[in-house]
Amino acid sequence: MKNNYPNRLCTMLMLSLLMVIGFVRPTPAQAQEASIVDIATSNDDFSTLTDALVHTDLVGALSSDGPFTVFAPNNAAFEKLLGTIGVEKITDLPVDAVAKILTYNVLGAEVFSTDLKTFQSAVTLNSEAIFVKKTAYGDVFVNSSRVIVADIEASNGVIHVIDKVLVPTEDQGNLATVLSSGLRNFSTLVAALEYTGLDAALAEGEFTVLAPTNFAFFKTLKVLVSSYFDDVGRERLTAILRYHVIEGKVLSGDLADSLSVSRLNGQEVSFTIGEGE
Repeated sequence: MKNNYPNRLCTMLMLSLLMVIGFVRPTPAQAQEASIVDIATSNDDFSTLTDALVHTDLVGALSSDGPFTVFAPNNAAFEKLLGTIGVEKITDLPVDAVAKILTYNVLGAEVFSTDLKTFQSAVTLNSEAIFVKKTAYGDVFVNSSRVIVADIEASNGVIHVIDKVLVPTEDQGNLATVLSSGLRNFSTLVAALEYTGLDAALAEGEFTVLAPTNFAFFKTLKVLVSSYFDDVGRERLTAILRYHVIEGKVLSGDLADSLSVSRLNGQEVSFTIGEGE
C-alpha cells in the first residue's frame, strides 16, 4: 500500500498555518454562495474591514454581482495605519476619507494570482492606479503591501489578503512621511534626509524625488547606516541629496523625450525615453 503520510502531513501543516493566521479558504461550494462581504463579516480578522465597509455604506456595493478583486487588509494592517494616523478606530475617520481608501483597495474585475505578470498596473474603483509586482520567489506585492493569502474565491469575485492598507497617493502625506512609512528599502535615504535637515524642506511644497535605494547608497558611498554619515560629511551628503530632488511634481505620464527640469541644486536634469529590452 502506498504511504500517503507525507502528503497528509503537508496538508495538515498547510491547514494549520491558514488557521493560525485566521484564514481558512471557503470550499468551492461555499464560495458560490458567499459574497466578498459574507466572507469578510464571517472572519474575525476582517472585523476592522467590516467596520469600514459599514461606516462607508459600501456593504451593498461589494455584495452586488461584481466581479471584484479586493486587496483586503487584515486587522493588523489597519492597526498599523490607524497607529500612524493617531486614531483609535476606523470609524473615527471621516466617511469620505475611509471610502477613498477602501475603493483604492478594490478592482472592478476578477484577478487571480495565476493571472499576474511580473510587473503590471491596474486602475482601482477610486480611479487611481495600483502597481503589482510578482517576484521570482512567488511573492506578490501591491505597491508596498505584500499579499499574505491569495485567491480566496467568492461568489462575486476574489479576495487577496494584504499586510498593509493601500492608501491613495494624494492621501499619503508629504514625501518625507511617505518614504518613512514602511518602505524599508529607503531607510538610508530617510536617515540621510533627517541628518541633513532636508526632511523639513520636503515636508512643504511639491517635489519629485529620484530616490536612491539602500543598495544605491552602499554601492556609491559604502553607507548603509547613519553612523557613517559623518565620514561622508554633511555638506557633501546635502549636495548629493539636492541633486536627487526636482522642484514640482513630475509623474511618469508627464515625461517626454529630452524633458528638462530643475533640481534643488539649481542644475537641470533631462529625461530620455527609450524602448525597454
